[in-house]
Amino acid sequence: CCGWNKPKWKREIVPDHKFENVDLDAFYDPSYTTKFGYNFMFISFIKTICVCLADLYTAISLLVIGQTTVTPAIPTEYSKWMFFTCIMISYLLIIWDLIKSRRILATNDISSAFTSAIVNRYLSMKDYRYYCLFKKINSNSKGIDNYAFFIFFTLKGWKRLLLAEAPRQVINIVTLQALVPQWLHIRNGQVTFNNNALGDDLMQQILTGTMAFSVLVFTVSFLLVCIATVLYIPLFCHIRGNLKEYCCHKVDKRISDILRKQ
Repeated sequence: CCGWNKPKWKREIVPDHKFENVDLDAFYDPSYTTKFGYNFMFISFIKTICVCLADLYTAISLLVIGQTTVTPAIPTEYSKWMFFTCIMISYLLIIWDLIKSRRILATNDISSAFTSAIVNRYLSMKDYRYYCLFKKINSNSKGIDNYAFFIFFTLKGWKRLLLAEAPRQVINIVTLQALVPQWLHIRNGQVTFNNNALGDDLMQQILTGTMAFSVLVFTVSFLLVCIATVLYIPLFCHIRGNLKEYCCHKVDKRISDILRKQ
């Protein structure tokens, strides 16, 4: 269905689309909505750091204590190593992303920085004007652009989702599936809850609740990746090329339009 014709687009490196060639002051946005989004980005960054620290704490606890929550359905001697391996994979992926981000920063290319989540956030946190520039690029969009960017940014996290998250979430799902019948009782039309089934103390019960929440977040992320994968098929037939290059090509066009209007 895609045919074998060459794509009608071709990404070309635009020398003018470097940060040193752009007047960042021209993109400064003093509006409260933009500043609110900028502050929310810092909150999101803090949340990311907390997740990384929580993963590190869990990895150490699994090796030292052997178990941090209720007894999992899969034996602890197996599940703890699965958890530990997944956490180490997530850290390796972060290190690899940081290495790629350093290379992108060295190019000083706007489109590459925009499509890199780490570089985008780093520059935005470094200077509010970068955040305003990226926001302007993102707001100057068309339907097919938003379609392509949704697929691109959603699929970027597939390695972490499938290699670092999926195995430990399977353990969580199996554990929760075994806990629900003990926690939820329906007798004579009456519903009762046995919170003791969720853990021996309040801390374990909270951790079990956190486990359930992480499963919910993973499920949403997994569904989004599945949807993006399906949507990528007609998009690939349209672009007939590399998705990242196509997105950078679109960003370059947006930058040209923005600079032309100034």
